[in-house]
Amino acid sequence: MIANFFKKQWINFYVAVLGIVLTIVGVSVYAYSCGWASCYWAGKTNPAVSVSAIFTIILFILAIVLSNVDELLGKKIAILKPICHVVAGALDVVAVCLVILAMISLIGDRAEGLAYILASNSEVAADVQTPANMTSVALTFTSVAMFGITGVAGIVGSFFSFTRVSESKEEKAIAE
Repeated sequence: MIANFFKKQWINFYVAVLGIVLTIVGVSVYAYSCGWASCYWAGKTNPAVSVSAIFTIILFILAIVLSNVDELLGKKIAILKPICHVVAGALDVVAVCLVILAMISLIGDRAEGLAYILASNSEVAADVQTPANMTSVALTFTSVAMFGITGVAGIVGSFFSFTRVSESKEEKAIAE
């Protein structure tokens, strides 16, 4: 059953699963960097980043479920299959837009602080470039990278289907 399910999946399914994992990592690292008491951005959260990332995860999961509705509910609802695939594709595109929004919001939110920490002159660099602040810079870059990889992979994956297109018996006979 499960092996058969994974045989029927195609590129966008795996991209969506990768997107879910990377977005969870990105939002977790972001939340950790905002909740860490000794870092530069302690307590300074941007709701757009968190909400966009959470909705990205939800939309990727919904797209996967909708694209596999015939596998999950059986062949009885074949009329819904094309509609579900169109909606799944639309959800996939919206999820990619949201993760890119999360990345852009994070960059915009942290740009001034990154410039302050990384480009401080030599007189104040020792006070500003503390290990805690440099760790928070690394955490910010990690979150941006996770969201960026998810966005690029999602754009590429949106050109493919979630499930393999099965050939009919007539097409197999013609191909042979």
